[in-house]
Amino acid sequence: MARRGGHIVSPARDLRGGSVDGPEPAASPLAENQAKVPEVYVNGVKLESSYYDLVLIFSLSQGGIDTPVLRVRMAPQHEIVMLAFLLKHWELYTKVTGGLPFPPLLAQELGITDAIEVIQGFAARGGKEEGSDA
Repeated sequence: MARRGGHIVSPARDLRGGSVDGPEPAASPLAENQAKVPEVYVNGVKLESSYYDLVLIFSLSQGGIDTPVLRVRMAPQHEIVMLAFLLKHWELYTKVTGGLPFPPLLAQELGITDAIEVIQGFAARGGKEEGSDA
């Protein structure tokens, strides 16, 4: 085994398939950027919106105290695309896992009972809109 760039790799090949004895391949700009992107855990989100912007304020709630950890601003058009991707992901998630029950009292407290019913119905119909033949 050889040590290379902080990783232990096979003496014959590194993880990218190149020779361990050859020159170190240049890191891709994408890989360099990925290392700089912060990763955070959140368990709360608040929305603020105007005609031109949507702001998602993600927070960590511990002991009844919400601490904002990330603020994301986007255009309403991006919100629509993000919603479409989230619905598609939920559809796949429910196919694999059978879904995730959402506590009705929590939905009522958050004022999202109708939205939860729409999302769960969408997933149950395999991602098709109600009344759609496609």
